[in-house]
Amino acid sequence: MPQESGELEEIETDEVVEIEDSESHAELVNAKAWAKSVKGRPKEPMLIENILPAKPGEYIICAGGTGRGKTNLIINTAFSLATGVPFLDKFPCQECKVGLIFLEGDEDNLVDRYAKATKRYHDTDNLMVTHLYPESPTVLLKKIGEAVKGCRVVLIDGARYVVPGDYIKPRNCRDFTMAIREMLRQNEASGILTFQVTKAYARGLITIPDVYSVKGGTDLVDDATTVVLIEKTPNKRSSDELTVYFGKHRASVIDLEGIDVRFDRDTCTFKLVQDIAILDEDEKRKREDTIRMRY
Repeated sequence: MPQESGELEEIETDEVVEIEDSESHAELVNAKAWAKSVKGRPKEPMLIENILPAKPGEYIICAGGTGRGKTNLIINTAFSLATGVPFLDKFPCQECKVGLIFLEGDEDNLVDRYAKATKRYHDTDNLMVTHLYPESPTVLLKKIGEAVKGCRVVLIDGARYVVPGDYIKPRNCRDFTMAIREMLRQNEASGILTFQVTKAYARGLITIPDVYSVKGGTDLVDDATTVVLIEKTPNKRSSDELTVYFGKHRASVIDLEGIDVRFDRDTCTFKLVQDIAILDEDEKRKREDTIRMRY
């Protein structure tokens, strides 16, 4: 019987306690049989191939410096998921209902970006949007959880406002990741969150896909399925020349190399530099053919 002091009373006994067998016991199997069994299972469904899993509670991070294009990237990601258009014209997406939450930025400016992006994507009723002002992180997360009911993917631009306390401190980030994943699980949704990066490298650029350059506790990165970093392309003068890095991703056996893109201000979308080079080359040939025909 426990003592009043709260300490447990030590009991001496020679009785041997047997551990009951359980269905949860571990068992080693032949490696070939294990591999065959796993191969025979249905593959984990992905909402964005190799980037965003469909499993509720999972989330990815989109990070970059101020003015580098995080908001534009997340708007395009939302459109890709809502319409089924491949993300960055490269990664197949499962068309679904998405909830896009803006926690920062001028609302009129955001509407302008949305209107421009509609020139690139077809009309859809799958994209749900709201703009919320920062307040108590607990209250804010509750509002978000209620607003996104029925959405398969939840995108939060300016996610640092949902972190309780100082989002640089590991303890606060740990509490945040637990809370955000629970909210996503309750809504049977996956998440995409934007964060800033810490001090940049030489000449103000992130020249390597360092996932721990994301500003915040390491728990943010450790718990994320994928970390996408967007930065100005090295050795390019234009701020519209950008590179999207995949510093961390689920498909560890696949090398997701950085993708060079050019930001199109007319449509507020990103175009692959490789595709632009092909179009430019075609245009060059057409001009040369026209000149030859004249002479």
